Amino acid sequence: METTKKSRFFSLPPEIRNMIYKTVVVKAGNLLVMSHGPSNALTLFPVGQKRGPWLALLRTNRAIHKEASGILYGCNTFAPDGPLGRPLPVLSRFLDCIGPVNVAHLPTMSVGFLDMVTPNHPGDQEAAFGELVALRRCTGLKTLSTHSGV
Repeated sequence: METTKKSRFFSLPPEIRNMIYKTVVVKAGNLLVMSHGPSNALTLFPVGQKRGPWLALLRTNRAIHKEASGILYGCNTFAPDGPLGRPLPVLSRFLDCIGPVNVAHLPTMSVGFLDMVTPNHPGDQEAAFGELVALRRCTGLKTLSTHSGV
């Protein structure tokens, strides 16, 4: 018969665990939310930093995921970015993917709305408006910055 050993990690005070989570999941600069591959999977990339298994901590177990998610989504700036700098529909998909609890934690986002509306893509204005409407779900949003790669 196998016995499971309880981790001593949870015997640490919550303040210490939060310091560990912040060290691992809070990144300087924006976190790009990108869609890639045949399945259009969403991936987070820290801008200007090495890719690595920095999100693996959240996959350790449900309790750690629950504790660390609030810090991940509450202490970083997310920047949805689609193919060719076009965030459609990455923003809405990102919000759907992380769920309403984590969406409520988002304090800051950086969105390239100016990149979405171009003469070459006439339907972009309606789609950009739809993305603005999707931002209403971010009830904790305090700062929305826009940028343009143009």
